[in-house]
Amino acid sequence: DEVFRQIRDGEVSLIVLASARWHSSAACAEIQRDFGGACPPVVFVDGEDYTQVREDFLGAFEPRVTFKRTFFCNNEEPRMQVPPAGRPFYPLPFSSAWNCLTWVPWEERTIDLFCVFGNTQWLRPRLKDTCERVAMRFPGLQVMAAVGHPMAHKEYLQALQHAKVVIDHQGGCGTDTVRFWEATSAGACVFSDHRLDGSLTAGVHFEQFPLDTSREGDDATWGRIDSMLHGLLENPGRQRELAQAAYHEVRAAHTTEHRASFILQKAREHGVSLEGLA
Repeated sequence: DEVFRQIRDGEVSLIVLASARWHSSAACAEIQRDFGGACPPVVFVDGEDYTQVREDFLGAFEPRVTFKRTFFCNNEEPRMQVPPAGRPFYPLPFSSAWNCLTWVPWEERTIDLFCVFGNTQWLRPRLKDTCERVAMRFPGLQVMAAVGHPMAHKEYLQALQHAKVVIDHQGGCGTDTVRFWEATSAGACVFSDHRLDGSLTAGVHFEQFPLDTSREGDDATWGRIDSMLHGLLENPGRQRELAQAAYHEVRAAHTTEHRASFILQKAREHGVSLEGLA
């Protein structure tokens, strides 16, 4: 009721359809149905893992602009998706939320290698086993490794803040992960198969390992992952260099505020009046 009142009173200049999931689309459909031509303009933010363009949403909601996390096809050489003619499309990766993370000085970090995952991708157990095998070559290394859901979210964020190297794995499920942005925001060095152009740079902000989307896992690829992780763990200076570069870049250009500003900027560029907004 409060949202409807705000729209009636002219307090809403823009509706951000922030998900392709049913609860968001149902709410947006109800607003458009009830207000008709008086409904504020819509922009659509599709943050799901799939690469296809949601033509059904474009037809149903007629967004002025669409933002898509998986705007780049997820290959070894990412390439930009071709949007429908006349439909403004922009890539929009996940982002960093700073208010839930606290900087911990590098010397005070107590976890040398963090590799804890939900069991949502078939190669994560192999990645955990690889991490544990490599870590055994470094006596005294403090390791947290598990697959499943063994940690509450608050505990998980605390662990990231105290970790030096964090393993991130998307494995073909989208182009980036929330973990990637959480770990860089926490000031950790990230070892990842992240493949999203236009955000952080492999070799400068994080260490990138080969992408493997097979079901069983390619042995040659996993041999390279083993070797790369070994090289990273034996070079603490490199860990710290990557961690610091990523931390500063994320803070400068990839917070949730930056993403929100980008959405508003593109909405204005495509004719949406946002009077009263900075």
